[in-house]
Amino acid sequence: MKNREELPSMTIEVNTPDGVLYYTICESEENIPVKVISTFGKAGSALAAWAQAVDILVNMLLEKKTPISEIIDNLSNITNSRTIKTNVGVRVGSGPEGIVIAFLEYKRQKHKRNQVAI
Repeated sequence: MKNREELPSMTIEVNTPDGVLYYTICESEENIPVKVISTFGKAGSALAAWAQAVDILVNMLLEKKTPISEIIDNLSNITNSRTIKTNVGVRVGSGPEGIVIAFLEYKRQKHKRNQVAI
């Protein structure tokens, strides 16, 4: 497999109650998600550590060919005491829900890209 820098990828920005999440989804040559990388919070912060731990777990699921829809289902509705509304009207209640929004946007953009290619 190619290095992360060589893989096609898409970075999605999601506002969450804890700050802005930048979620990068890297694809294989077969256009299948194989790795995620998040930037969330300041380097060395507790929030960044949690984000890195979740990335590791999501990457393990992707290595086992777990469908994105299953990841979305399991991370949905994990909220904290605050929610915010994104600029497209979607409510986000936590960093994990930010990941869900990022995966949904990835799927939407991928579907849109495939429609144009047809």
